[in-house]
Amino acid sequence: MRGQFAVFFLTLMLSIAAAGMIHAQSDVTNIEVPQVQTAGMPLAGTIDNHLIVYDGFTNPTVIDLPGIVRGYNWNAAANALAILVSAGAGSAGNGLEIWVSYLENGRTFRLDTGAVEGFTPIFDADGFVIYVGEGENRVLDPAVPYMASMMRIEAQDWATAEQIGAFELTLECDGGGGMGAAAQYERETGFLGSAMMLQDTPYGILHSRTCGGMGLALFNPETGDDVAVEGGESLIRAALSPDGETLYAIRWTFNPPQHDHALVRVNLADRTIDTIETANKPDQLAVAPDGMVIYSSRTARDDGGYSTAIHRLNPDTGEESTLLTSDEWFGVARLTAPETFYMLFSAIPNDGVDEPPAGVYLLNMEIDEPLQPIVMGLGLFSLTPMGNG
Repeated sequence: MRGQFAVFFLTLMLSIAAAGMIHAQSDVTNIEVPQVQTAGMPLAGTIDNHLIVYDGFTNPTVIDLPGIVRGYNWNAAANALAILVSAGAGSAGNGLEIWVSYLENGRTFRLDTGAVEGFTPIFDADGFVIYVGEGENRVLDPAVPYMASMMRIEAQDWATAEQIGAFELTLECDGGGGMGAAAQYERETGFLGSAMMLQDTPYGILHSRTCGGMGLALFNPETGDDVAVEGGESLIRAALSPDGETLYAIRWTFNPPQHDHALVRVNLADRTIDTIETANKPDQLAVAPDGMVIYSSRTARDDGGYSTAIHRLNPDTGEESTLLTSDEWFGVARLTAPETFYMLFSAIPNDGVDEPPAGVYLLNMEIDEPLQPIVMGLGLFSLTPMGNG
């Protein structure tokens, strides 16, 4: 397996993608599509109301949507996407819609979901879309949770949704991280850097309990039971291990005048939590196939900018190394480590322009070599499931 990925990695390093025409899923094609600089890189990302899919070798596919893309997830076969779109006026509830796009035949359509909450939808093992719908008696009060609906719908435009359960959700997340780089960082990472989580695991559907991404619980789709992760009320920015057994998250505490971040490990089988010491304050997380935790850190400077670093930590031994440092970035937005020896991440620059675009980079974690830029100006990047091995 490692040899196969080594060949794939060398292909990335040695090949340069050729420019090509844009294949669009709809009539709108007049956008400037960022060019991927390394061939063989199957990834996706967004520009406003466009979702762009690169298969690594042929021309990119542009999926045009009726509003800003807030998030998306792949199905297991890597041929369909469930997409959360902020469509605004004319949409039910808070203006969010869920769309599905099939890459093989170009079909892109809105699901008949009714009003939805801001969780990015996922596919279950049967190919159905799981999402969170607005429940009855919805209240915007940070002190009063209400019962949101866990929903399931076939990924077809004629399908009817069914409710499979409900859970307590606390809303009202006004405000945010600010303007410029801070606003762009929040668009990439979620409210104040903490996106709402919705992810399938062997132990149920893991989800956040607040609109700010804080608090975790496991929902059992067979029984409808929803069980909070004990001690997880202050957990944010969770990352699941590749085998789905272990969750790493940040425990957030307010220690005036700052917020403290501590790395914790959750055994999902029994929901026990232990704290893991880190040399730096963790910001965003990823877990590599060998169990190593990759995390970013941000340090404010006197000039108003930030210094950013990426670290690799063995959670069992505590051994830690710094892989990369930079004074150019406001923060690392998204991290993924599909193999033990390389990772991809996006970063927001420190410059003062309005909403500076994210850049996506490839970092070799075993060999000291120049950072490889993959694509610039692409938001919410992800590798396709095939790109994750």
